[in-house]
Amino acid sequence: MKRVLVFLLALAFFSISTVDSTQLTFVGKAQAAYTPSPNNREKFCFDYDWKFIKQDIVGAQTPTFNDSSWQDVSLPHTYNDVDHYDTYVTGSGDYGFAGKTWYRKHFKLDAANVGRKVFIEFEGVRQAGEFSELI
Repeated sequence: MKRVLVFLLALAFFSISTVDSTQLTFVGKAQAAYTPSPNNREKFCFDYDWKFIKQDIVGAQTPTFNDSSWQDVSLPHTYNDVDHYDTYVTGSGDYGFAGKTWYRKHFKLDAANVGRKVFIEFEGVRQAGEFSELI
């Protein structure tokens, strides 16, 4: 009895595994492939051409502020990676700079974007961030 059952299970498995899926036909209404609704979303990469300074600067939130002497960086950027690395290597216990820093980016949207909603997503702001109004 066990041999017959094992034989039938093996036969069923073999039959299922040798079915050619190109020969199968389905009865019913065929469904079209999903097509998302059209939108006019545009994505821009903001990772490059940032300005950075490791200090709190009075007035830096104004768009006309002169940041030409600031360091040029790209994102992602970690201003204290050297501080923490030095602490680890030397065992000094000094965990580096812990004050405010500034990042600035200058950009202009194309005139075609006037009147449209614009969202800027920041994925890596550590503990807090303030954003000044765009002009």
